[in-house]
Amino acid sequence: MRKLPSLSAVRAFESAGRHLSFQAAGDELHVTPSAISHQIKALESQLGVNLFNRLTRRIELTQAGSQYLVQLSEALDIIDEATRRVRSSHDERVLNLSVAPSFATAWLIPHLLDFHEHHPEIEVRVASSLRLPDFRATDVDLAILLGPGDWKGLHTERLTREDLVLLCSPNVASTMKSTDDLAAMTFIRILARPGQWRSWLHANGLDHIDVRERSVVLDSTSLGLEAAGAGLGVVLADRELAAVHLAHGELVEPFEAEVETDRGYHVVCPSTHLQRPAARAFMDWLQEQIATASAV
Repeated sequence: MRKLPSLSAVRAFESAGRHLSFQAAGDELHVTPSAISHQIKALESQLGVNLFNRLTRRIELTQAGSQYLVQLSEALDIIDEATRRVRSSHDERVLNLSVAPSFATAWLIPHLLDFHEHHPEIEVRVASSLRLPDFRATDVDLAILLGPGDWKGLHTERLTREDLVLLCSPNVASTMKSTDDLAAMTFIRILARPGQWRSWLHANGLDHIDVRERSVVLDSTSLGLEAAGAGLGVVLADRELAAVHLAHGELVEPFEAEVETDRGYHVVCPSTHLQRPAARAFMDWLQEQIATASAV
């Protein structure tokens, strides 16, 4: 007989150990911080060792706790993968994606028909989200997120680098002769990207323009592109995301003023997920599509 601790206590400790916070562990596991504390105390009592040093406003792992966390994390990863394999073994044809809304709307959806034509046997399920999914608690196979690529402990592959360009409708572009005319434009700002315009204006020597004087704020780049295409004003976006709008003539670049950022869209997942045939097929297709677009 194996002398195993309670799985709920193990999960509470592992989560608290990763976050070094009972509060964050409680949020992750949808219980109170007090419940996390009680579960860990029961685990410590069973083990006969302290796993945390409880300080005034924080906690820290003891040496025993640090060693236990590493081993338990590996064990939970094994259990998680085994569970996923059993759960999905009846249907390896389903691929669950969590995708940043702007990438989903502006790039992925217009290209999905091509993937379906190459892999009609795979059912792709797309959920849009800006947050990193909990790969242990959900069925998400792959996530596509915007960021600098620093998701620790996860396999990360950059798809595109974010190069910001100024975009607007052809009618709006016809009213501008130089970048100085931007001062009279309505600036479309993206809620999640508060410093985007400031960086672009500074890079192009236009610090005197205050975008707050005349602007509208939207919650995603995809909405910003639609608004700009409708003639509302000017927007900043990655050229790759605006490719469909540019190809259809809905948007144009009135000036050649591209600004590189340290961010980009990445595929993020536990490395074991790439062993799944559907995930591997999607990754290979995605990389080929991105490479083809970059070469044009």
